Amino acid sequence: MLDRIKSALLAIPPVLLLLWLGGPYLLVLITFVVVMANVEYGRLASAKGILHNTWLSTAISILYLVDAAIFNGTYALPITGIALIVAVSLPVLNGDPSGALQRTSGMLFAPLYFGWTLSHAILLRATDGGIKGFVLTLAVLGIVWIHDTMALLAGIASGGRTKLAPKISPKKSLEGSIGGALSMVAVMYLVYPLLSSRGYLPEIGEWQKAAFVLFEIICCNYGDLAESALKRDGGVKDSGRFLPGHGGFMDRIDSLLLFVPAAYWLFKIFLGW
Repeated sequence: MLDRIKSALLAIPPVLLLLWLGGPYLLVLITFVVVMANVEYGRLASAKGILHNTWLSTAISILYLVDAAIFNGTYALPITGIALIVAVSLPVLNGDPSGALQRTSGMLFAPLYFGWTLSHAILLRATDGGIKGFVLTLAVLGIVWIHDTMALLAGIASGGRTKLAPKISPKKSLEGSIGGALSMVAVMYLVYPLLSSRGYLPEIGEWQKAAFVLFEIICCNYGDLAESALKRDGGVKDSGRFLPGHGGFMDRIDSLLLFVPAAYWLFKIFLGW
């Protein structure tokens, strides 16, 4: 736990600075995270004996980020088409069908899982170049961090007796999930109104707040479990060791990968962006 706190204290200031600066600075930050996550995924694939071209996967992932930063996500669908073409072409060009099913799946999955999802953090920040865009993006990231922290504390305090998916994540408990869920209710119905009344966050209705709570709970829990399933299949406890107390980059962004795009599209629908 002490290593976890130290790592957070070291990582948070530069992340906040780059998020505040936005634009190319945020692009550099997200690109670094996406590159490292792709590298970790490549290692997991290698541990399972799966052929996976990490560099091609990373390049396609970065295309999503550049598209979000420069073209506001206009070319996300064509980039997905490129990913599909590359995925089905690799075994053909290699002239060997061995491992084609896993290889094509991984090549399409990784860019979507890391690149497309996190490109929405750039889109969120770009909704306003000033403080509103910064606060909105920070709020989405903060919601996930608060949920995960409260879920961890609630799980520890309760002893985590009721396991959600013991074969996938032995430490993830129903008690922890309930603690995380209650923290989201408090954030959306107590903290969010304070910030929105001061103009920092957009005004949304009561049922829209409920939708955010529901999506956040689902995305954070499934994001965590999905990444844990990948690690367990790869035979590792953590996706990497770059962040003491936190594991790897995949470990740190697992909940964000699903909720960031969900939050962006919910705001887009609710506010008519």
